[in-house]
Amino acid sequence: MMLFVPAARPFLGRTTFRWSPPPRVHTLKLDSKISVLLGSSAPRMQHGGVNRAANRETERKFLVHADQVRRLLCTSQGTHLAQGYLCSEPDRTVRVRVAGMSGFLTIKGRTHGCTRAEYEYPIPVEDARELLNTLCVQPLIEKVRYRIPAKEAGLVWEIDEFLGDNAPLILAEIELPTPETAFERPTWLADEVTLDERYYNSALQKRPYRVWGTETDDSR
Repeated sequence: MMLFVPAARPFLGRTTFRWSPPPRVHTLKLDSKISVLLGSSAPRMQHGGVNRAANRETERKFLVHADQVRRLLCTSQGTHLAQGYLCSEPDRTVRVRVAGMSGFLTIKGRTHGCTRAEYEYPIPVEDARELLNTLCVQPLIEKVRYRIPAKEAGLVWEIDEFLGDNAPLILAEIELPTPETAFERPTWLADEVTLDERYYNSALQKRPYRVWGTETDDSR
C-alpha cells in the first residue's frame, strides 16, 4: 500500500510594517520673492565658546582706536570674508558669506537692543561663491576678520578691517551669552555703536563708509 503524504506548506510568518514619517522640513518665508528650504537637522555654525541661547545672537559693536588695533593685529592671522545679501530689510536679512574656504547661509531677524534671531547653516563654498556672483545685491562687503581672545573665558573679540568702499573702517564685536553679561573693555576700544544702524553690514552695503562725507571718528 502506498501512502500519500501531503507536502508541507511553508510557514508564512506575520510581517509587521512600521511607517516612519519623512524628515521634517521647514520653509522659511522671507518675503514675496524668496523662500529658503532648510532641513530641521541641518548643522549650524559654531560661535566660538559662547553658550548662547538657541537661534539667538547677542553682540555688542564698537569703533576702535585704529593705531592701537593695527599694532595689536600686526602679528595676527586674519580670515578674508566676502558677503552679500539676498534680502536686506529691517525685519529680516538673508546673507551669503564665504569665509576662507567655507560657505554659510545666515538668516537674521530684526534687532532688539543688542539681540536678534539668527539661523546659520554651512553650505558648499562653490554654491556660496555662485550666489555671491549671481544673486546677491552688488557690491559685496569684503573685510579681514581677526579673532582676539577676551579676558573672560569663552569670549572672543572679532575685529573686522573693511576693504574697498568701506575702508578704512575697523569695527570690533563681542558675542555674549546674554545682554547682561559683563566684560572688560580693552584700551583700544572707542565709542560703542551697537544701536547705530549705519554700522550694520547690510547698511554698509547700501551706503558705504567712504561716501559718508567729511564725518570723522576714531576708526579712521
